[in-house]
Amino acid sequence: MRIILMSETRPKTKMIVDHYGQQDECHQLQEECGELITELAEADMMNNKMIAGLGRLIKELNHFCRKEKTRMPEEGKGKIATEIADVLVSIENVIYAIGLDADEIMKQMEEKRDRQIRRIKGESN
Repeated sequence: MRIILMSETRPKTKMIVDHYGQQDECHQLQEECGELITELAEADMMNNKMIAGLGRLIKELNHFCRKEKTRMPEEGKGKIATEIADVLVSIENVIYAIGLDADEIMKQMEEKRDRQIRRIKGESN
């Protein structure tokens, strides 16, 4: 399963990010991490390492999200890249551990992108 900016989804991702901006996308990621924590906790799949990793990612994003249209320093990018890598590895492990269908996840991701594009187009009409 390849998730990170696949060439076939890059145009949709670009349209969404260009429309909403980096600050809104950072906040959206923070919200989604919180929802993931809640769902994993309710399924009794959460452990302290996962909570800490998601918490560090949210903290790093929180620092940067307050700065609309500011270039992130390379050091900040490195920290966030590290935390995203940790979170993605944990997500991949959970997908395997509970037997989720990776193709279904990819399908849902595409549906969510398409829904977002429809919203954007609806706002411009």
